[in-house]
Amino acid sequence: MEVDVPDGDRPAAPAPARPYTSRIEIAFPDVRAARTAAAALSVDEELSPERVSRWISVERRSGGGGVGGTDAAADGDDDDDGRVLLVRFEATEARMLRVAMSSFYDSLSVVLRCLQEFDGERFDA
Repeated sequence: MEVDVPDGDRPAAPAPARPYTSRIEIAFPDVRAARTAAAALSVDEELSPERVSRWISVERRSGGGGVGGTDAAADGDDDDDGRVLLVRFEATEARMLRVAMSSFYDSLSVVLRCLQEFDGERFDA
């Protein structure tokens, strides 16, 4: 027997398990460079969002070399403390994680070359 259930009453399909994860940390010389890179890299969505998720954030590097609290874009703290671009991936398959990370590194390479070209003195330290 088939029962017609209105769309609003259907249980949501469970999200697929994403057992494959990776975390990348990229140090930048200052908050401006880290935020610029984050903004440029956040534009493109993953090609298979049902199989790969990516999160990008900028965090302050503490004096001891560890990573501290999340850096809010409106905090107004634009000093020259080191900043870290954090990228986290989750994927349903190892192959999808590899493809997503490879694509990310290609984009990161372009962003870093642009930052170096247009703001080279910050990267020549």
